[in-house]
Amino acid sequence: MTEQADKYRSQGNSGRCEQTSFNGYRSGGFPSRPEAAIEHYKYECYGAYVLNEETGEVHTFLSRITVMATGGCEAVYRNTTNPLVATGDGIAMVYRAKGAVKDMEFIQFHPTALYHPGDRPSFLITEAMRGYGAVLRNLSGEEFMQKYDPRLSLAPRDIVARAIDSEMKQRGEDHVYLDVTHKDAEETKRHFPNIYKKCLS
Repeated sequence: MTEQADKYRSQGNSGRCEQTSFNGYRSGGFPSRPEAAIEHYKYECYGAYVLNEETGEVHTFLSRITVMATGGCEAVYRNTTNPLVATGDGIAMVYRAKGAVKDMEFIQFHPTALYHPGDRPSFLITEAMRGYGAVLRNLSGEEFMQKYDPRLSLAPRDIVARAIDSEMKQRGEDHVYLDVTHKDAEETKRHFPNIYKKCLS
């Protein structure tokens, strides 16, 4: 395997370890070498050894860039709508293997969830609710998005999330309202039956 890697490297194919994904497989860094050899190669990555869990075979994949796509890390936050298994294990694995970890600020999230302390994960209130006409209000019933963006409650999720956070901190409150009471109640139930059912529970 080391020979293959040397040949691959000599052809100008060395790449940094970033991410890779194989469905139904377990993967490990490639190639494995003694400590002195690892020092010599300066932690460069040429692909992965991948275990096929069904057959027990180990396959070798050579690549210029190796991507570890192992899911997110949203469960490290107190409030999340993501599954609690999203604990960032893959990110930690790449970091410990001296791989490149970057763009952590682009973690996907949903800015609106049902306020029910203790629920993990939180129940997602879809962004389609804002598209339908729901309006963000503080606990006094006042709209506040006009202070942050001309698109009001239709602003993109990053702006909405920052605005909600800012309002709660300024007012010392732990949640805001997503108000849809100005819309026809029956129509709202038809559009969002699961949200309506959850709010009744």
